Amino acid sequence: AGKTFTVFGGERVNKVTAPSNAAESGAQIERIISRKAAGTFHLVPDDAVNRMQYARLVCDVFDLDASLLREADPTPDQLFPGAVPVDTSLSNVATKKALGLGAISTRDLLVALRTELDTGNITFITQPE
Repeated sequence: AGKTFTVFGGERVNKVTAPSNAAESGAQIERIISRKAAGTFHLVPDDAVNRMQYARLVCDVFDLDASLLREADPTPDQLFPGAVPVDTSLSNVATKKALGLGAISTRDLLVALRTELDTGNITFITQPE
């Protein structure tokens, strides 16, 4: 809409994450089931990003104007009530090995989401075995 968008920074904000995608998580869960795998699985991309990197990726993939992004501290009513970890990303190395997965980036997940929104078809990267 041509309006600025504020990306939260500052204290009491998780700054680094590895975002997930529902369709891709579902595809990887299917792989866990088909392989009868057991354990803890982190269904996240290979790369962790900070909030502004993620916002810029969203702008790039969805053809939005990244010059409208601003970083600011959240207002007090938008803060978590207590301290939060700075880095909430997860490693997917063991998951990829157990499930035989290839490279999946945060950009790949956003492109899949864009395709899903544009076509109305559920879009995932991990194919059934």
